[in-house]
Amino acid sequence: MRRQGGQRRNLDDDAPPVIVSPKKALAIGDSNAVWEFYDRGFKCIQQTACKEMGKALIKIIAPKKQANNPYTKGDATAPDWWPRPWGPGEKDRVRHVEPDHLWKKGLSLLLDPPPGTLEIVSDKRPERVHLLKHILRLIIEPATQPLSMHKLEGLTVAKMEAAAFESLAAWFGDKKKPENAMKRPILKEIFKVAKMEERYKRHEIGMSPLWSRVREACSY
Repeated sequence: MRRQGGQRRNLDDDAPPVIVSPKKALAIGDSNAVWEFYDRGFKCIQQTACKEMGKALIKIIAPKKQANNPYTKGDATAPDWWPRPWGPGEKDRVRHVEPDHLWKKGLSLLLDPPPGTLEIVSDKRPERVHLLKHILRLIIEPATQPLSMHKLEGLTVAKMEAAAFESLAAWFGDKKKPENAMKRPILKEIFKVAKMEERYKRHEIGMSPLWSRVREACSY
């Protein structure tokens, strides 16, 4: 039976429902576990929000991107900080296009795959999510930043967090979509872990606080 009175769903917003579950320990020093946590967290947030965050974070790390590295010329003008391909196929990369046009489906890679294992752990991760995780990693680990980012000052996770929440202010406050506000704690949790990992990577904290109690925000 056809549902009456319904509106067509935005295909960019097909994120799974939020399911609040008991907190789970996460080893901040385990790069792969943290990488997968970011993957799950961003995947739980609707893709419309991921698009807006992507554009906001890119403006911070590349304020003159449109002039220096326009999207209109595709991969030929991709900046040096753009995610590198991890294989020869069309789906083995993040295409150099605006976040609005990135695929929702893509591949998720382990940062440090165990010997004898495949790097690809899933074929159902959004291309946008990989870009968000990559940008976050550039900030958390300054040693991975390319030359074009060295002249930028004040690149911290806290600055990324402020930009992300500012870009989503209207989205979180949409009265017609109260479910959007339910995603706010997920984003807070992502940046909470990112700030802790940033401190760990910069040797500002030692071994004792490596385990952070985090929430498995959704299930799918």
